[in-house]
Amino acid sequence: EHKRAAIALVGEFCQSTSTDYSNMVPAIFKDLVKRFSESDDKVALQQAWNSIASLCKAMKPEGMVPHLETVRNMLKAVASDAKYRLKTDDDRANYVLPGLCLPKSLDPFLPFYQYALMNGTPEQRESAALGLGELVDLTSEASL
Repeated sequence: EHKRAAIALVGEFCQSTSTDYSNMVPAIFKDLVKRFSESDDKVALQQAWNSIASLCKAMKPEGMVPHLETVRNMLKAVASDAKYRLKTDDDRANYVLPGLCLPKSLDPFLPFYQYALMNGTPEQRESAALGLGELVDLTSEASL
């Protein structure tokens, strides 16, 4: 219950505050995306997704582009940790992040990945292109 309440509060904060918290985006994102691999608590999983959606919407695409590499690294780290805990190679090869298997799960990510592809530096464009591929790899077919 406390975890769910904390996740919901983070989403409300991101949505409602007028305070500049852009320097805290990596820490907030890190804590929320960790919940993407926890398939046993569907409510917390949905709340984490809602909070990430609020964060990405509040920051606007251009505000999230500087954090693109952090976002990619966090998603890869969470997926890698979850894969490590699986027992078979087949399970590892077919692993998808539960948080990216929700309806419209890529919606918070696509605007800033697209913005980076269209308006970013060459490094940001490359990172966005690689990141899109990683998102697709970690998302179920039904959610795509």
